[in-house]
Amino acid sequence: MYFRLDEHSDADFCGFNVPKMIEFHPELFVIEMHFVVPPFVVDFVGATLDRPSPAFSAMEEEQLVEWENDKLELFGAADWEIVSTVISRFRRIGIHLNDVHKGNIRIRNEMEGD
Repeated sequence: MYFRLDEHSDADFCGFNVPKMIEFHPELFVIEMHFVVPPFVVDFVGATLDRPSPAFSAMEEEQLVEWENDKLELFGAADWEIVSTVISRFRRIGIHLNDVHKGNIRIRNEMEGD
């Protein structure tokens, strides 16, 4: 994911901070990255490249609606609109975010009313 993000360093994620890879150790599979503050998108472990995950692809229409309704309830209507736009910006560069929650996509600090 971080190599893809590097390739698209000029991508617009609606002002959300995305950690940049500083260094990668191929033998140890260790990534050193920058620290980010909200608003941010982090943790790409569950993300997939160029296509949705098999589990996400296998969802029926009803399950997709339920997934989106769960996210709408989690984030609230106004914030979900922002988050869904950010998710679509990642899809434009072939990164499919599958693990969508407030720990991975944060709009503001908790002290600001999260």
